[in-house]
This record gives sequence, C-alpha cells and structure tokens, in this order.
Amino acid sequence: MNILGYASSISCLPGDEIRFMISTPLPQFSASLVRLLGGQTDTESFTYETVIADVGTFPGRVQPIHTGSYARVPLQGIDLSSGAFACWIFPTMPQAGHEQRIFTLDGALAMSLKDDGYLTLKAGAASCRLSRPLPGQRWYFVAAQWTPDEIVLHVRESARPLTLGRIEETQTATISGNGLEHSRTMTLAASADNPPASHYNGKIAEPVLYNRLLTGAELDGLFHDHAGMVSGSGLVGRWDFNLNLAGDQVVDISGNQLHGRLFNSPMRAVTGHRWDGRARKVDDNPEHYGAIHFHDDDLEDAGWSPDVTLTLPEDLKTGAYALRVHAGDAVDYVPFFVRPPLEASADVLFLAPTNTYIAYANEHLADLGLQSQMAHETVLNERDRYVLEHPEVGKSIYDLHNDGSGVAYSSRLRPILNFRPDYKTWLNNGPRHLAADLFIIGWLERSGVRYAVATDEDLHRDGIELLSRHRVLVTGSHPEYWTRPMLEALSAWLKQGGRLMYLGGNGFYWVTGIAEGKPHRIEVRRGVVGTRSWNSMPGEITLSSTGDRGGLWRHAGFVPQALAGVGFTAEGWGGAVGYRRLDASYDGPYASLFEGIDDEIIGDFGYVMNGAVGDEIDRLDFDLGTPPQTAWLATSMPLNAYYRLVHEDLLYSQPNTGGDDNPLVRSDMVIFDIDGGGRVFSVGSICYAGALAWNNYDNNICRLTDNVLRLFLSS
Repeated sequence: MNILGYASSISCLPGDEIRFMISTPLPQFSASLVRLLGGQTDTESFTYETVIADVGTFPGRVQPIHTGSYARVPLQGIDLSSGAFACWIFPTMPQAGHEQRIFTLDGALAMSLKDDGYLTLKAGAASCRLSRPLPGQRWYFVAAQWTPDEIVLHVRESARPLTLGRIEETQTATISGNGLEHSRTMTLAASADNPPASHYNGKIAEPVLYNRLLTGAELDGLFHDHAGMVSGSGLVGRWDFNLNLAGDQVVDISGNQLHGRLFNSPMRAVTGHRWDGRARKVDDNPEHYGAIHFHDDDLEDAGWSPDVTLTLPEDLKTGAYALRVHAGDAVDYVPFFVRPPLEASADVLFLAPTNTYIAYANEHLADLGLQSQMAHETVLNERDRYVLEHPEVGKSIYDLHNDGSGVAYSSRLRPILNFRPDYKTWLNNGPRHLAADLFIIGWLERSGVRYAVATDEDLHRDGIELLSRHRVLVTGSHPEYWTRPMLEALSAWLKQGGRLMYLGGNGFYWVTGIAEGKPHRIEVRRGVVGTRSWNSMPGEITLSSTGDRGGLWRHAGFVPQALAGVGFTAEGWGGAVGYRRLDASYDGPYASLFEGIDDEIIGDFGYVMNGAVGDEIDRLDFDLGTPPQTAWLATSMPLNAYYRLVHEDLLYSQPNTGGDDNPLVRSDMVIFDIDGGGRVFSVGSICYAGALAWNNYDNNICRLTDNVLRLFLSS
C-alpha cells in the first residue's frame, strides 16, 4: 500500500475545517475533493463527481503508528531516591516474546516481565529477578523497594481455592545510585520512552507509590487489603482505577493531586483481584473492579500530523465525500460525510451507519472460520493482506487482542482500509458497508427528493432534534451498532409521526457505547449470548463508557422486532435469493406499493451475491415483539445450508439449523403503522442495496422502494 490516510472528522458541516492525515513513501501526492454518488456496478468503478479538482500537491512522508496502551503520571520532580511501589498484576501473556514493563520511573527503575516470563526489577546495570517464570491468568501482589544502594523485588500470589505451590518470593540486588532524586514521570504498562515501548499485556490494580521504604507489616497490610496501610507518611500517590471509567484520567486519591493519563484506550470496568463473582458490574461493588486491562496492540489514535487542511465550501451539498489522494500509480479515497446545519430540513434523511464502519474497521474475520458458511473461496485483496501483515493499523471489535481477550473499543482515528468506496470484501465477494451503502445514496440521487445525509455520530449527539427536521429516515444496509440515545430518539420520533425505511439487515443489534468526549470511539461488550466472535470475561459485560449492560439490545429493552418489525435470524454467504410475494402484497391497504410489479418473485438479482436476500438477514416474529398490526408483504425464497440460525434463538444444541431445513432461516419484508402517524418499512437483508441498484435502478425492487418512499412522503 503506497497510500494510507484518515480524516479528523467523519461528519462535517459546510464551512468546517477538516484535516487529512496521509502516509506515503512516495515523494509527493496530489489531492482532490469528490462527492460519492453511487456504488460499484462492476469490478472497477463507482460513481463520483469532482467538487474541487485541485486541492493541492503535497510532500509525501511515512508516518508511523505506535500501538499499545499505558498510563503516565507526572511526578513534578519528587525526591524518590528511596521509595516503594506496589500494585496487583494479572499477566495475560507473560511469555510474549518481548519485554513487558509493568512500572517505570524516569527510565531509571523498571519492573518488567522479561520475554521468558520472569519478573525482574532493574536499576541501571543491576537487576534481580524471580527464580521461576510467572504463570499467566493469576493475580500477584508485586512490590519494588529501593535505596541508592539496593533494590528489592517482592511477589506474592493471591490465595485462590485449590492452589498448589503458591508463589511467594523476595529477591535483592546491590546498586550504586539510582538517579531518582528528582523524579519526573511514572509510567505503567510501558517504558518511559517517547513513544513508549515494551508494552504489558494484562491487568494492573491498586498502584501505590511511597518516597520511603515499607516495613514487612505494611507490605502484609497491602497484600491483605488493609486500607490503612496505603496512607500515612511518605505516601506519594494512590490511584483508584474505579474512578472516571469513561475518560482518560487516572485519579490520585492520596490528596497529592498526582493525576495521570491513559493512552490508547486500555480496557476499563474490568474485575480486580478482590472480585469473587458476586458483583456483576462496577456499581455493585466498586472495590472489586479496581483494575485496568492493558494490551500491547491497543490503539485509539494513530496520532499522525495533518498533511492536508481543507475548509469546506459554504455551499457544499450534504452527502458522502472523499479526499481522492493520488501518488504515483496509487489512488486512495479517504471518506467523510457532510451533514446539513441543524436549522436546515429535507424530506428524507439517510443515516450512514458509521458505528458499523468503525466496528468492522480493519477486521481479521478471515481467521475466524466463516468459510463453512461461504460458497465461494476466500480471496483477500491488497488491503486485506496489508491489514493482516501490518497489525499496527489496529483491530476491529470482531477480533482478539494478542493476549486472547476480546477487542472492546474501536476508533476511526487511524487508517481504516475497509472503509473505502471501492472496497470489496472477501466475505460476500462484493461491496459491503460503505461501498454497498453508496447504492442507496445513488437511489436517493435519482429519486429527485430533497435528502440530507448524517451519521450515527450525529444522531447520537443531536438525537430527536436531528430527526425532527425530516419526514423519512432511510438506513444503510447494515445499521448494526446503535447507542441508547440513538434508539431513544428513533422511538420517540416514530411515535411523533416519523417514517422509517430500514433497507438493511441485522440492524439495532449490539448494545453500543460512545463515551462523552470521545465521539471517534465506540465500545461493545459481546456478553455471552448472540452471534459473536468472542465472549466477555465473567463480570466484564458492562460498558465502561456508559454503564449499560452489554450484549444484545434484544435483552436490554430495545427488541429489533418491536422497533422495526423484523430482527436478526441468520447469516450466510452461499449466494443470495429473491423474495416471494405474500397475500398482503396483492390485497389490502399496502397492495399499492406493488403497483407496476407483476412478478411473484422480486429481487432475484443484484450486485451482491446475485440477489436481494443474503448475507445477514432478519425475520418477523410476533412472539419476540413484531407489532400485531404488521403486514407481511414478502418472504425470501428458500436459502441453502450455508445460512444458519442465530445462537440466541437456540436454547440447546440441535441439528437442522441451516436454511435448507429450518423455517426460521428466512428474510421477511414488512410494513406497519404506528399511533401518531408513524410508519415502518423493513426489508431484513444486507444484500437489498445491491438489488436496488441493479440494471441502473430499473427493476422491481427499486420500483417497490420508490413506491414506499412516495407513500411515506405523501401521507
């Protein structure tokens, strides 16, 4: 890849300044601004128009990315020539193949796990280490003490039921000075370098720092959780990791105000060494959650310097845009969206599912084993291969960290190689997410209606104030990740007469959080139920960003079937099919939606897997909350065994969960009215967008969708 880039914002107003961060080994690159107007109807092209042909030519440079989370605490020149540090650690990857710093003072004193898993304390050229490596997935109380003449390392394993051979050991080494008379910085989970290195994988809990040595009794007190042992003379800092869970500040509760900062989003709201299984979330017993889980592959912000700063024209139309970057023979597109001002209105609002784009950012799902649900061979393109070969671009919330724990946070402040208008995914062998949503934007362009574009980020921030300026809301093809404020706004707006056209599949599925002050980052805890790529650890289902219990919205008060009439039922990539019309499409109040359509089978074509029904699909289910007044317009033609029923619909393991023999594996098209004038139309399939655009939008799916839009705007 000769060009990588990302934007400072994913949603802008006309007149806003937007910055683009670019990395290229080539000597220079040129840029233009384009408006994205349609999806890929062949292997080479998508539709766009040039808005600013010459944004400029800029010098090229390579910008590195440094992954790994850590904490930094400014110490303001404190005399720590003699002192003590103690904390609890829970190593999750003790033999990582590289040094893992747990605690560092100014680079002069460091406690580390060496590449072979031995815990070591080092000052200058002198060091001491344990006699055996630390096993992972256990809690240890660790303490370092030092004077200008000596360093002491002490470790005690937490008492656990059925323990044999619990570790308890002390090691010492002689030194000649330590250079800590004017200590400036304490670093946790990484080295003191800039940028840091030697990142630690695992949890750290309840760190304390003294400017004097501790007695054996005081160490015993810290080990046995006697709170009085962390106060008194010489206490420099005591950091409570239960506080400010949604932010970056590490709060010092010693009274000395030595607050620190977290970098690259380590995992918060995780269980500590005291957790006994009784508490399910932080609020149940905060003392049981006094830990932070650090990873050597965490990434929140690539931190690149801007190369292109662009002030958008004041008269710029709302829509999907990209900075087109050209260097040598390489071309890349860095997308963003332009929303209208809050006081502006339009008949239709297209909501770009940007939370979904961020959730899937740089996914490694090709390693997950989905091939058993694919009829085609897995073929990775250049971007996919780059992501796998360059872990520094970060992971998606479908992936595992290097230590095997699930990735709970994903950020847009980094190059996202599968967030591109010309990206084709290995999973369905065609456009998906942004590339597929451009088919819907192309449909709106040709419809002639006044429409605006906004993002999940905008709806989360502005709520019903955004929706109230529009009569119809059109979703993207995969609106999977909705926050509570988004769902509350949509529900309220529908009750006030709003109209929803849900033109996708697997929508409104995962409980998603956006922390205040971090609009660029989403959080998801997978829980232990649902179609998922990892399980949350016991006691760690609650989102740090919002306090919501994670998992499925189905189990948290917002059932997709109740909101949209249909909900996620199956997934598969064994080709797509069309819909078979049902009685409600021929007779009754909604028969007019099929005016001009004589076919019984609709949508048996498309640019994604050759049909309107495929990928991830939804069904109606009155027992799960589909409103009783719902009209069942159409259902999918039979699907094959590559499609399988979702886990949450199974109470126990059973055979016959494939599309060839399970009646629940289907997609349903529905419409219903709501008191107050609201209406909902749902198609229950990710592939629908690819059928919408078929034959230059001259097809029965497009005709039906046009009719629905006219009805929603006219009544």
